[in-house]
Amino acid sequence: MKGLACPPTSTAWLASQPEREPVKKPRDLAQAKAVASMVVEHMPHLSFDDALTSLHGDVRGMRSVLGV
Repeated sequence: MKGLACPPTSTAWLASQPEREPVKKPRDLAQAKAVASMVVEHMPHLSFDDALTSLHGDVRGMRSVLGV
């Protein structure tokens, strides 16, 4: 998302990485889902499609995990 320091898809991707500390993975994914949900609900003028085009394919793929 343009203007967000760390797009929620990046945090979801981080949670999916095998080298990520296991204790941090659930928190990372929960945070990504919470941010994505808030953006969709409260900032509908921001487009995930616009932001995702500039990210790596693996990170773009996390959109389906977030349900947005």
